[in-house]
Amino acid sequence: MTGSYSEFERWRALSRAKDTSKPVEGADFIWYRMTHLLKRMTFSQRSIINMAREVEQKQEEYATLPVQELKQLLAGSREAVRSNSMNKRTLIAALALIGTACQRTKNITPYRVQYAGVLAMQNNSLIEMATGEGKSLVAAMAGILCGWYGKGCHLITVNDYLAERDSLEMREFYEYCGCSVSFIGGDMKPEARREAYKADVTYCAEKEVVADYLRDALALRSERNLTRKIITAAKQAGGLEARLLQRGLFCVIVDEADSVLIDRAVTPLIISQEVGSRVSAQAYYECCRHVEDYQEGQDYRLESLHKAVTLLPPAREKYRNKTVGGVRGRILEDMIIQALQAKHFYRCGHDYILDADKVVLVDNSTGRLMPNHSWKGGMQQAVEAKEGVEITLPKETCARISFQRFFRQYERISGMTGTASECRQELWQVYRLPVVAIPPRKVCPRIFLPVKVLATKEEKWQAVLEEAVRIHAGGRPVLIGTRNVRDSQVLGELFGRNEIPCAILNAVNHREEADIVAEAGKEGAITIATNMAGRGTDIKLGKGVNDLGGLHVIATEIHTSGRIDRQLFGRCSRQGNNGSVSIIVSWEDEMITAFSPLLARLMRHLLGRVNKTGADNPRKGKMLRGKIASTCFRFAQYKAQRFFARQRLNSERYDYRSQESLSFGGEDIV
Repeated sequence: MTGSYSEFERWRALSRAKDTSKPVEGADFIWYRMTHLLKRMTFSQRSIINMAREVEQKQEEYATLPVQELKQLLAGSREAVRSNSMNKRTLIAALALIGTACQRTKNITPYRVQYAGVLAMQNNSLIEMATGEGKSLVAAMAGILCGWYGKGCHLITVNDYLAERDSLEMREFYEYCGCSVSFIGGDMKPEARREAYKADVTYCAEKEVVADYLRDALALRSERNLTRKIITAAKQAGGLEARLLQRGLFCVIVDEADSVLIDRAVTPLIISQEVGSRVSAQAYYECCRHVEDYQEGQDYRLESLHKAVTLLPPAREKYRNKTVGGVRGRILEDMIIQALQAKHFYRCGHDYILDADKVVLVDNSTGRLMPNHSWKGGMQQAVEAKEGVEITLPKETCARISFQRFFRQYERISGMTGTASECRQELWQVYRLPVVAIPPRKVCPRIFLPVKVLATKEEKWQAVLEEAVRIHAGGRPVLIGTRNVRDSQVLGELFGRNEIPCAILNAVNHREEADIVAEAGKEGAITIATNMAGRGTDIKLGKGVNDLGGLHVIATEIHTSGRIDRQLFGRCSRQGNNGSVSIIVSWEDEMITAFSPLLARLMRHLLGRVNKTGADNPRKGKMLRGKIASTCFRFAQYKAQRFFARQRLNSERYDYRSQESLSFGGEDIV
């Protein structure tokens, strides 16, 4: 890196004039729908499969090339990319050369569907590719093509472990193709991070790249004109190299893209610092004890869907003219509301866990820990008071940005996932990112068993136990998916009481993840796991397991998004292997009670009558109950998906309006 301004023209996050935060509404939305349809018609699945077939034919021609000649051709393709002279013919040849390099360095010949995935991503698309189809290799080949631009490519992985693992495993392949590769780890020093970002391809978790972006933005906050910041900093002693970590936001490839771009889209990443508080730690403890005397319906009203608490007049009388922990008035009212929210809506084993007497947040979409995250506005302190652990100091926000707004700033964006069809329209509307479905290499023989719906959770857990024991008796491995840590522990205790050995994979014992997953496909194994999205490791079947019927997956709850359900189902029947799925749920499950409570109560009553009328024909009654119950759960899931989609849209609007207001006031927006 040098100090010249021309070298940093690609610092797009700070210099581009395009407003990436304005939500698409009205006539713009209709135009986006039309362009989306046109994009899908001009770049269809059939067209990329045909191109991939040509790549295969070309790769066969290159298979016998001498090493020196192959590297010369690779260097020529790299120069064609950097000079923007790449067309369809040269792209096919370049990808064939990369495939040949892969065969020589990794002893792996890419499949046609993998070439198709790279071609789609090179066209700035998001590919939906079945689990087990080799997305890591697809990402590496696409990363080489993007790295050849010489402007830096960020390859987003689920966590630091996968970033380090994939970058080291693919290093020889990258270097053979004339690309440098590195990774960002959570404990890396600024100097090491700066060097890592200089590589052509940098593997990193999304939280790391966004945090480094915010640190750079804070370093340049002293001046108001964003473009002038770069020119001024470049002229200073040491230049940008001494001040900034990244060299710009040019290209990004996102693994598990639906999880990052949709599920965590509106989650803000915040850089903050501890500040003093007018409220003492003792006040939080006392407020927590104070609300124990409050009665729901008499003193306050709950709204579960929005995690809201409304205080009623009797409650207000209890603290009117009263001091609790040295706090009174409006501050006391806010603290009482937060104490009630912590009591009813923030659950240990679901939203957080206790680790070394500290509250550690859990990502509900992946079941992973978020050790450096905290709730804002005093909620973190309220939860700590509820659990009786040490109260941490409140923090003041220095810089913040949502993942949605951050990823829209890249000039080139692509990604891959196993589940994207359900959010196809939202991905296009927000990111202008079309979804291309890549067909599986082999037909998937997955078998879905009839849905079982029980009245209570206790009955559901017993049915799960019986189902697992039945499958386990035949020697097949069983994977049981739960929605949160607490359910996985309840189920684990049930198996323990019945002296049935099982492994538990959740946020509490995530450090043993690789070992647990490695054993999950062996004969007779029983594994209980929280959400399986982004585990990054295939469950490989043991010897002879496929002949027994393959892996059996038991889903114990329908999620608020069909994509998360499919991520669990996709753990079996990979690459043509055998496998089966059963769904066992109850009318007390969180999703159905939160989004269709009246329907759940009504269906309990109606299905009880169906049980009686179907007594003459049990099979007919059972089929009718299953169909009705499945329809009810699909309806509730549809409502949940619409609810969260509206939340993301509202957050996008709020983000845009906030930016407009602060920009009008002359303040910098990070």
